[in-house]
Amino acid sequence: MEKRTSPSSNDTGAIIRDALANDLPHIVSLWKETLIEHVKAEPDHYQPDEQALKFYFNMLDRVRETPDHYLRVAVVDDYVVAFLYGYMRYLPPVFKSSKQAYISDITVQKEYRSKGLGRLLIADFTKWAKQRFADSISLHAHVANTSAIEFYEKIGLKKQMYVMRAPLSEVLSKMNLLSDSDH
Repeated sequence: MEKRTSPSSNDTGAIIRDALANDLPHIVSLWKETLIEHVKAEPDHYQPDEQALKFYFNMLDRVRETPDHYLRVAVVDDYVVAFLYGYMRYLPPVFKSSKQAYISDITVQKEYRSKGLGRLLIADFTKWAKQRFADSISLHAHVANTSAIEFYEKIGLKKQMYVMRAPLSEVLSKMNLLSDSDH
């Protein structure tokens, strides 16, 4: 396994380190908290069932030691309280930025929010991205997660695009393209 960076500590008492295999259940549990928030915002789009959680666990287990993937945790008193999963994206030449570091998931346990752990994880991720010669950092944030959006803007990220989504049946209906048999 490529060692990303050595564990580091800070004034929050947290240690930021590579995720270990035995951290994965804690990471998935944290991720489930975020997923539940997404379900509240879009119940017709997300499903926090056991199959989804198992898929996420297996995916993280596969990428945990992959060089172009980043999976680190914040640990307080030997307990995982936050994590960040990201990876390098290699964009086609139509973009000026050909190497982009993408934050797929970042979650801080509710009791540890607003204590600087998200900032620490993103700072660590930024160093990792710089070592890989990334030109930019990007992420998706749910429109309902206003506190996260405010945080991302404070650290320099800017809103660039909107992701728009609707069930196909709704779009077909609005465009009067449903046939009688579809009703």
